[in-house]
Amino acid sequence: MLALPILNPFGAGNSAPAVRPTGPTSTSLPGQPTRTPYTPEVSGQPKCGGPLIMTLLAIGSDSRGTGYLYGLADVIRYVRVDFATPRITVLEFPRDIWVEIPELDPKHGIDHGKLNQAYLYGNRGMGYYHGPGEGPGLLARTLQELKGRRRMAVIVGDLATDNDAQRLQVGGATAVQIQTGTFCHLEAAMVSRALDALELTELDLLFIENVGNLVCPAAYDLGENSRVVLFSTTEGEDKPLKYPRMFKSADLVLITKSDLTEVLGFDRALALENLRQVAPHAPVLEVSARSGEGLEGWYRYLQQPTG
Repeated sequence: MLALPILNPFGAGNSAPAVRPTGPTSTSLPGQPTRTPYTPEVSGQPKCGGPLIMTLLAIGSDSRGTGYLYGLADVIRYVRVDFATPRITVLEFPRDIWVEIPELDPKHGIDHGKLNQAYLYGNRGMGYYHGPGEGPGLLARTLQELKGRRRMAVIVGDLATDNDAQRLQVGGATAVQIQTGTFCHLEAAMVSRALDALELTELDLLFIENVGNLVCPAAYDLGENSRVVLFSTTEGEDKPLKYPRMFKSADLVLITKSDLTEVLGFDRALALENLRQVAPHAPVLEVSARSGEGLEGWYRYLQQPTG
C-alpha cells in the first residue's frame, strides 16, 4: 500500500470540505435545516508539524518484485486525517470507472481509460506521461479532474443524524442535511428551505436523497426534473411488485450492488421482468459502486439535459 500527500482536491491549503463553508446543516425540528458552523475543538497539533487537516491518497498496486514493474492500482482511497477533531475518514473510488486521463502524450492517441490505468500509464517506463509524480502523480491529477467536472450538491433526508452528509463532504460534495424526525419522507417545503443553504447559480446538478423507504416518498413531488429509484439486489426480485407506485413514478431505475448478484442468488431475469410489468417506460441500469460496473452509463445519464 502506497500513501502520499496530494494536491488537495477539496481546495487550496488542505482545508476541510464544507457546506458553503459550514459543516452539514442540521435541525432539531422536523424539516427545518439550519446552518451549523464547522468549529472543531483543537485537541493538539500533529506531531509531524503539518496542517491540522491532511489529505492523503492511498494506492494499493498489483505490481510486485522486479519482474513485474508496471502494475495497476487495485485499491484507490482518499484518507482525510483531521488532527483537531480528531477523526480519520476514508473514501474509496471504484477502480473500473471510465474517466478522462489528463496529460498523456498525444502520440499514443489515448485520453480515456479506467481509473486504475492512470497509475499504470504514469510509470515512466511506459512512455505515456512525462509530468511529476509518475504513477501516483497521474492518478492524483486524474482524480482532481474527475472531481471538478460537474458542480454538484446534495440534499440528504434522514430521520436523524448527519452521517450521510458528512460522508458526502469527504468526497468533496456540498451537502445539506434535513433531519425529518418522525416524518418518513421529504416534502417540497422542506427542500425549499434547504435550498437557502445553497448557491444554486453555482451548481450544475442537485441531488435530493429522500428518506430511505419505498412507500411515503412515492406520494410527494419535490420539484425534481428526474426521479431515480434504487432497487438493491439485497432486497429481492419482487420489490417492484410490492411497491408499484414508487417504481411507476421512476424516470430511471438503478439496480444497485450488482456485484453481489451471484453471492445472493439474485434472479436478474425475474427482477427485470417484474420491472417491465410495473414500469415498462423506465430505463434500467445495473450498477456497482464497489466494482464500477455500469457506472459509465449512469454518468452518461447525468450528462443529459432534463426538462
